[in-house]
Amino acid sequence: MNMFLQFQAWTAYQGNDLLKLVDPMLNMNFPEEEALKFLKLGLLCVQETAKFRPPMSEVLERLTKDIDMIDVHISKPGFVADLRNIRIKQQNLNSSQESSSAGATFTSSIWSSVNLAR
Repeated sequence: MNMFLQFQAWTAYQGNDLLKLVDPMLNMNFPEEEALKFLKLGLLCVQETAKFRPPMSEVLERLTKDIDMIDVHISKPGFVADLRNIRIKQQNLNSSQESSSAGATFTSSIWSSVNLAR
């Protein structure tokens, strides 16, 4: 079993099998289109490129209105493993600095490049 839900969801999306993410205890007793809508919307919100993510106003609109999600383009999500690679590279670049300053540099670079890129 994979550790990261985003990875599982992305793999299922690529395989056109998102419904396998729904709790099996439901025994497929749920509106499939609604489940697909929520799962796709979740993937839209975690796309790797922040500018492709919908603003919360759009997320709310898609949740509350009957908006078709069939033709929505979803790009690859940003995975936690990618952040780990960034951290390792950053630590290698800052190997001559103290370990505490390398951690501070990593933290500020993540906030500036990932979260604030909107």
